[in-house]
Amino acid sequence: MNKRCALKFLMLPLFLAAFVLGSVSISQAGSGDKLIIVVGDGQKEALKGWISFLKESEFPVKEITTAEFDAYKKSPYIVVNGVPGDAQNNGSVLKKILTADELKKVSGPGNREYFIKDDVFTAGQTIVAFAGSPYSSAEGIRKNTKSDWLVMMSGWFDIELSPQAMYGY
Repeated sequence: MNKRCALKFLMLPLFLAAFVLGSVSISQAGSGDKLIIVVGDGQKEALKGWISFLKESEFPVKEITTAEFDAYKKSPYIVVNGVPGDAQNNGSVLKKILTADELKKVSGPGNREYFIKDDVFTAGQTIVAFAGSPYSSAEGIRKNTKSDWLVMMSGWFDIELSPQAMYGY
């Protein structure tokens, strides 16, 4: 067998292995990563416009209820909007994510904050929590920090944002 023919036989298994492994890693990366949005019973109407904006910007959104949170709590990307101590506005979910000091900080009237929490329930996970009291404060902090979280979240899903996306919903 000549050198050229031997080289082809040696290289063929390497190319096949690279193709198969490359295909597997690509399909696994895109197979289940969704942006989980926890929607409390008291937030459905208030979050409609924001969730529509995310979907139109091509985020792979999965809306879940507060009651479904435990089934999704190990998802890699979760966003929670809420009011500490308010069951209708994800208070029970915030209690599982935020520390006692963080909850206290956003529980007073007019107080608000957004938190980026890593590795809360599993390694490699990021949870963004917009919290405040009353709910309009949590909503306000989400709107006021849009340029921060939008760029971060778009990086999670490799989404290129248009200039219009940076301005409105």
